[in-house]
Amino acid sequence: MSPRLYSTLSLFRFLNSPTSTLYYHIAYNASVTTMASKNEMALDVMALHLKARENFAAKMAKIPKRLMLRAPNLSFTLALRKEELCKSEEQTAYQEAADSSLLGS
Repeated sequence: MSPRLYSTLSLFRFLNSPTSTLYYHIAYNASVTTMASKNEMALDVMALHLKARENFAAKMAKIPKRLMLRAPNLSFTLALRKEELCKSEEQTAYQEAADSSLLGS
């Protein structure tokens, strides 16, 4: 069984467990008591999603190009590579402009 499938099944198993229901009620009651706690919980969830996305992008960046072409989610992988390339080109252009302005002065 693949790790991804196993983790998905584990998540579903946890979500259907009594412990999960207890956690849900605790989280729900905490979120409805004050608006501030609800917003904090939402921000925590957003931070976790962003961190997971950053980790995934970092892992995808390490994949060699020959393996990347065999990836099932080719369009997402290529989009990440294109974004990295654009960022590096912008940084290079900015550095060249900064160097030329320093040399011209």
